[in-house]
Amino acid sequence: MNNLIKLTKKHVLSFLNYKNQDISGFEEIIEECILEVEKNSQIKSLIDKQPIISKGDNAVILKNGLVFSGKAISKHLKESDLAVIIAVTIGYQADKIIMSLQKQSPSKALVMNAAASALAELAAETLHKGLIKEYGENAVTKRFSPGFKDFPIQTNKDIIEKYNLTKRYGIMINDSLLMSPSKTITAITGIKTLHS
Repeated sequence: MNNLIKLTKKHVLSFLNYKNQDISGFEEIIEECILEVEKNSQIKSLIDKQPIISKGDNAVILKNGLVFSGKAISKHLKESDLAVIIAVTIGYQADKIIMSLQKQSPSKALVMNAAASALAELAAETLHKGLIKEYGENAVTKRFSPGFKDFPIQTNKDIIEKYNLTKRYGIMINDSLLMSPSKTITAITGIKTLHS
């Protein structure tokens, strides 16, 4: 998947909360970080389409047994008959580089962190755009991640266990429900395939 994604300065700046500040002293560092994060990342991704077998005001149940709880995700998938589970990680190497840079150059560590976050987001967005291309913009919802609104962050653990992501991609989750590698994204997208 790395070959399909082109990280740009604009992507990185969005994660640095850029608001038209003077970045003349940072441009070279940004370019260095983009090259370094692309070179040291191994993007791995999961995309799985599951029929929705039950929908209520507070929960959605999928054919594979996953249960998504909360009013927000239930509302998000209200018009959908398929739920798509997306998981993306860029691997551990980026975390190691960021940790090392925090001691050597905190400012570069900040830019590297933004570049790594931007790459993970770009990978997730690329998968989402693929669904839009396949089904059409009107049939596909936006991405909705565990931890947003009342959608429990615990759902990440359910997804990791259901798809054996620790063994497959090295994605782990600790007792505080923090995922590692840190640049890992999970999300749910709804698809409407049935015509009413």
